[in-house]
Amino acid sequence: MSDLEGFDPKDIEDLNARAERIVQDSETYYEISLLVSHAGAEEFMELYEQAVDGQMAPLMELMGIIHILANSLTIAMSDD
Repeated sequence: MSDLEGFDPKDIEDLNARAERIVQDSETYYEISLLVSHAGAEEFMELYEQAVDGQMAPLMELMGIIHILANSLTIAMSDD
């Protein structure tokens, strides 16, 4: 009696392919680099502190930066 009795070989192939993809995804990393002037860094930190204090306008400006980062990740991921 085979250990694989009752299993469709196609199912095993599908499971193996899924497992390989999971391992590949867990070993894939993306790097995002930022070049920010000193003045830009100061402005960012001011916005951040204001957002932490609960001000909505600075939070919306920070969301613009997050949008840029998300677009960069989207491009990187689509190249995989």
